[in-house]
Amino acid sequence: MMGFTPEQVDRMSLWTFSACLEGYAAAHGSEKQTEGEPMSTDRMRDLGLL
Repeated sequence: MMGFTPEQVDRMSLWTFSACLEGYAAAHGSEKQTEGEPMSTDRMRDLGLL
């Protein structure tokens, strides 16, 4: 899953493992995506998208 061997996990504190798990989950898209306001037409023009 995260690439740690069982021995490495055994040597980790619960806090360390939890931090690794949280980081792994965030890096692989498990965090909820928040929806913001749609991009304005003017902003799209500024970025060269229109």
